[in-house]
Amino acid sequence: MTSAGRSGPAKPVLVLEYMGLFFGLPLLYYFGWVPLPLFLALWLLAAGCAGALLASPRFDRSQLWNARDLGRRLFRACIPFVVVAPLLLLATALFEPDRLFGFVRRRPVVWAVVMVLYPILSAYPQGLVYRTFVFQRYGAVFSGRWATIVSSAVAFSFVHIVFHNWVAPALSFVGGLLFAWTYETTRSSLVATVQHALFGCYLFTIGLGWYFYHGAVGR
Repeated sequence: MTSAGRSGPAKPVLVLEYMGLFFGLPLLYYFGWVPLPLFLALWLLAAGCAGALLASPRFDRSQLWNARDLGRRLFRACIPFVVVAPLLLLATALFEPDRLFGFVRRRPVVWAVVMVLYPILSAYPQGLVYRTFVFQRYGAVFSGRWATIVSSAVAFSFVHIVFHNWVAPALSFVGGLLFAWTYETTRSSLVATVQHALFGCYLFTIGLGWYFYHGAVGR
């Protein structure tokens, strides 16, 4: 389902809006010109995107959850994780051995809290913004299946510059392609969020999550 109908904003307006939201805002945050905690900024953005989605008569609200045929869809969404997880573990052991399982060993209680809260407080709002909203709002601008998938992944990757390292945007681009493809094929924010949360929790567990939290800035 696309966002820009005949009564919607013109394509140049939507392009400028996309650039402002997904490049302008992260740059403002990167340079410290947004005096808000990262999670608060994410939730405010997610709330705005949710409001725009719910206000659109063309939006199928079932996409916010869509648990139809959930078991089969989740099984298929987990297959890439099973393939990639050993490679991520090997890369961490080779290039970041000091961080390997460091979060679990040093702060097990905090790690357990992150495992519970990350899918709800981080993965879902990110999926709402960078997949559900992008596909709905800009689908007619980035016409074509893969053009929209790539535009979603680029936006998802670029926001990770706020962590001031290149690893987070690089991994997020690859992950963003996968999560966007999953959303495009299932039209389920739930399924894409579970996939996103699975990878995110795994990265925190093996030690690469250091690159994805604000405490890593400047270290």
